[in-house]
Amino acid sequence: IGYNESELAGMSFDAITHPEERQRDLRQVRRLLAGEIDAYDVEKRYIHKDGHVVWARVNVTLVRGDGGEPLFFLPIVEDITSAKEAELQLRERTAYLQAIFRASPVGIGVVRERVITEANTRLSEITGYAAEEIFGRSARMLYPSEEDFRWVGEEKYRQIESHGTGTVETRWRRKDGRVIDVLLSSTPIDITDLDRGVTFSALDISERKDAERQ
Repeated sequence: IGYNESELAGMSFDAITHPEERQRDLRQVRRLLAGEIDAYDVEKRYIHKDGHVVWARVNVTLVRGDGGEPLFFLPIVEDITSAKEAELQLRERTAYLQAIFRASPVGIGVVRERVITEANTRLSEITGYAAEEIFGRSARMLYPSEEDFRWVGEEKYRQIESHGTGTVETRWRRKDGRVIDVLLSSTPIDITDLDRGVTFSALDISERKDAERQ
């Protein structure tokens, strides 16, 4: 936290603890002194000498004398600033991707072994099924025939093996029974491990296909 040993000697932990966490620390210290707990672990923020925040994992033990009287606290402090910053970046990245997932005008989902595990609102609109109706179900429910289902699987995974992404035009049967034309594009989350899941996008191209047929 930027102070040398002589500067730290005589300083209280309040002086270097983030203001928002001082009361929590005080409550834990009181519990130690009262004998309610023998030690406690906590993640907390310290204030570096130059003013920036340092995250730490702290284990605090109260050492007592032979008669049970409190002698001193023994805090063991581990700097976890890098880990907390990485965690924050991951949360921000996840929130960013979730916002895209929810707001996309294209149906987006995730399948594992062709079982649907995630779907955005637009996918529900395209298929007519609520999310809870398709989660955990085989994608087979969306295809009008076993032949369509099998062909899409074989063709997409053939393309994925060759190019990393598979794109096909196929047909889906909505919940109301209407058959629509769909453009599907699939990409593995991890190209080396398909068991981790495959993301896919679905675009309703029925109007375009109708125009082509006409």
